[in-house]
Amino acid sequence: MPHSTPTSNRSADTNGTKPQRPMSSTGEGSLMGGDFSDNAANAPATTTSPALSIASAAAGVIGVVSALFVSWLLSVIVGVVAILLGRAATRREAPYPKLALVGKILGFICVVANTALMVLYIYQLMSLGLL
Repeated sequence: MPHSTPTSNRSADTNGTKPQRPMSSTGEGSLMGGDFSDNAANAPATTTSPALSIASAAAGVIGVVSALFVSWLLSVIVGVVAILLGRAATRREAPYPKLALVGKILGFICVVANTALMVLYIYQLMSLGLL
């Protein structure tokens, strides 16, 4: 009785590679196990995070507070950030669009008011002959 050795799963291919499973028309055998030809139509609606809207409103409030108590330059910078975050939230259709609008309005107020105050300050210094 001859002694038999267990055979491996390798094919008798000459290059030593494993045979590939044939793909069926339903996508069986793909990496994820499904047909992804109409993935966008069957995908669930993705929800966006309200973080951009909240961050825009928070940056607007921080800009106003910094204008009153800290620095006009910091207020202008934070105001620009509030405007940009508000625009990004609006473009991505983030939840709480009114918060994004509040952030944009407060950011605009910070930028315009502080720029106008700085121009007025420079004009006053020039009229006094200090600049």
